[in-house]
Amino acid sequence: MGWWWGGLALGRPSGNPCPEVVTQRKSSVDNGIPVIFSNSDSNDRVVRLSSDINIEFIRLRPNICRTTTVWKVDDYDHSAGKWWVVTNGVKGNPGANTLTSWFRIETERSPFYTFKYCPAVCGTCPALCNEIGKYTDGEMVRFALSTSPGWSFYFKKVKKSATEIQQVVHI
Repeated sequence: MGWWWGGLALGRPSGNPCPEVVTQRKSSVDNGIPVIFSNSDSNDRVVRLSSDINIEFIRLRPNICRTTTVWKVDDYDHSAGKWWVVTNGVKGNPGANTLTSWFRIETERSPFYTFKYCPAVCGTCPALCNEIGKYTDGEMVRFALSTSPGWSFYFKKVKKSATEIQQVVHI
């Protein structure tokens, strides 16, 4: 695994192509797929650190899975011992039914950040609270909840449309 890796993208694990999973591209020149961040408070247009957000890939190709590109934490995978980050989450509607679809951006050290799963959109719901780390799964680099320090990244501004300014690349 190299120090410099590419951006984030949709992936399809062998044997289980749907829902698509969150992966990291292996080439440092591959910026991956742009993402959109949405706040739990739909009236707040500023993405704030340590606040609940949805993360959604911009769809760049036809959707064969008939699922959303909103990130969520999947059910526990006993064979891998992981809570994988996959797609088919729910955008908006903060509460118990969407708990698995809320993430946070945390400061690590300027200009670096980490993703965290620690939703507060339902005050009475029990929830895990973990950093998001990256793990090798076959040929893919995937993301899952971690008890170790999270995966560090920085934001890369894409000089295209306003919906593509929040791309993530690994440091």
